[in-house]
Amino acid sequence: MPRRDPPNRFGEPADPWHAFLPFAVAAVVLISLGLYVLVNVLTIKAGSSAKADRLEKSGVAVEALLTNYHRGRRQSSTVWLQYEYGGVIHRVKVDCDEPPLCDPDRSRTMRILVDPAEPRELVTDLGVTDDSTRYLDSWAFVPWGLMFLAIGGLSTFLSWVFYRQSRTGSRPGT
Repeated sequence: MPRRDPPNRFGEPADPWHAFLPFAVAAVVLISLGLYVLVNVLTIKAGSSAKADRLEKSGVAVEALLTNYHRGRRQSSTVWLQYEYGGVIHRVKVDCDEPPLCDPDRSRTMRILVDPAEPRELVTDLGVTDDSTRYLDSWAFVPWGLMFLAIGGLSTFLSWVFYRQSRTGSRPGT
């Protein structure tokens, strides 16, 4: 008895949703993730910049003691600042990538500007605020957000192509 080959080498898909649904789901997830990262990075950076501008104009100058400097390898270096304002001692962790200014072995103090109404809010001479150690407060996340958006856009295109092929009945390579 002669062998009968199917018209398509891989056979017919199980259902019309089979080909494009994974790409559509990936597109929604990746575009949502990309937008989340970009919007949050830009919002946090804008807020941090506005706080720095406000404190540079209306902040009160205070000398802070540098403690516990941690030199980062891949991420920013951090330093703990200890300062007294209004009879209360505050400790705040900030990013600091200038070893001559931030390493307690080289310099013991740093001038900071403190918000008189909220003494935990500060800006250093380097323009770094107390929000600098927040997770998404880094421009390094912008390329990741753009990459998620680009891959999500590609997934959107592929899901559209596979959807159109399932509706017209054509198969790739035929």
